[in-house]
Amino acid sequence: PEQLQVSGAALELVRERLQNLPDVSRDVLSAAAVIGQSFDLGLLSHITERPAYELLEALDDSLANDTIVPSPDMPGAYAFDHALIRELLYDELPLHKRCVLHARAGEGLLRRRNAGGEVTRVELAHHFGEGPVQSAVIANRQSIPEPYLDQLLTSLRRAGFIRSVRGPQGG
Repeated sequence: PEQLQVSGAALELVRERLQNLPDVSRDVLSAAAVIGQSFDLGLLSHITERPAYELLEALDDSLANDTIVPSPDMPGAYAFDHALIRELLYDELPLHKRCVLHARAGEGLLRRRNAGGEVTRVELAHHFGEGPVQSAVIANRQSIPEPYLDQLLTSLRRAGFIRSVRGPQGG
């Protein structure tokens, strides 16, 4: 995946911001980083195995120092204030912990889908390690015109919700 290219000084500023948080807040944010740039309490509760009230307490400090921001569209949902914060938390997680959290996130998303919630195959692939999915495959599976999907994916990539990877033929 593409990595953010930033100066060492910027990384140190973000590290300091995160170090000022209580351990429980950093742990919860690290789990949220596995979910993605934005996350909701339901899925976060599932992967951390903590009740929502504990998560809310842990997230209060993160809200206070602007590490995360509440979603204006969905109650109980949040987003990292900057992609660099999420990247740093994610990259500092030990590989085995990342794998466990991705598996739990995938399980939580499957439960959500089985209960009638909306979950995309891209989300499931991200957590179950199926790797990148070609936009042509997504367009075909979802019956979406490929040019329209490309426009949507470009907007999502620019907003930091997804990452793009060039394939062997440049696509």
